[in-house]
Amino acid sequence: MASDLRVSPGWHYEDAEDAAIALEQLLTKYGISIQSGSPFEERVLAVMKLVGQKRTRSSSSDGDIRPAYRTLVGIHELATLILASDAFPSFHALIPHLRLLNQGSALQTIPSAGTDQATNKLFELFVGALAVQCGTDVLMDDPFTSKGDNPDVLATLGRRRWGLACKVLHGESPEGFIHHLEKGLDQIERSPAEVGAVIFNLKNIFPHEEIWPMAAIPNTDPPEDGPGIWSDARAPYEILMSTLEEVGDSLLSYLPQGYLDELFVGKKSIPGFLVWAHSVSGVSIDGRPTAASVRALNCKQVGAIPDDVRNVIKCLNWAAFTGAPDRGPRPSC
Repeated sequence: MASDLRVSPGWHYEDAEDAAIALEQLLTKYGISIQSGSPFEERVLAVMKLVGQKRTRSSSSDGDIRPAYRTLVGIHELATLILASDAFPSFHALIPHLRLLNQGSALQTIPSAGTDQATNKLFELFVGALAVQCGTDVLMDDPFTSKGDNPDVLATLGRRRWGLACKVLHGESPEGFIHHLEKGLDQIERSPAEVGAVIFNLKNIFPHEEIWPMAAIPNTDPPEDGPGIWSDARAPYEILMSTLEEVGDSLLSYLPQGYLDELFVGKKSIPGFLVWAHSVSGVSIDGRPTAASVRALNCKQVGAIPDDVRNVIKCLNWAAFTGAPDRGPRPSC
């Protein structure tokens, strides 16, 4: 079950800075301050530095600029997602997780260390913000006293109670994948949810270098490489989608035939699992190079997915594109 085209290029650099400042003001309203030296402050300061360079045209073409743009896009889209969620009644469920912005790497566009447990909880914040925009009565497993025996997010979506178990993969081990899948299914099964899904975050195993590769810079002597620019804005998205399929197929091929069919039988979970991937690339828009956000929420099916479940997944995918100019109206679910 594939998502629609999700390449979002061409936004203004200042938007990321403005969104970060607005998010800091929102956090202050809820008694949360961004601590000096915290990972989030460092990312925001990096954005402000890049925007300042753009304003004064003082940025240098030397070196690898891709990490800076991954930070810029990551901050912009995290901030706009949280800011948009504040308008919904269940926003209060996100507040405990917002305090973790001072402790871990919250950006979906940058890999994080396997030892960074706060990052795992911050993926729950991301999924919770999607649920806040698509459903009602959202509840989050407490990030500080969690026992790991409940789905990370509970929400009423499409008139049914859903449980969403959030898992961040830190390696490509099939054994690790199946461990997380079985644990997530068990969490959903023992919860008050009527239906649920396990959502995997692939940011730590995703080939970000293929989405935005280095390329030879013409007319340089000696030859130099710089960030490549795709002439077709769809190209990095197509790489993302093919990678999602390859990752899913690779994980499934490890398992004994029929294993997943039996694993999902009689379970509350949908017959499949969701995968989220988010990266940044460089594309040509109207003949000018620009950073592009490339992202998708995809469903790897094991069995038939009913229409009402598809509609919920479509709405969650829609919520992940807050601020995108082509997002369109909220899908019904």
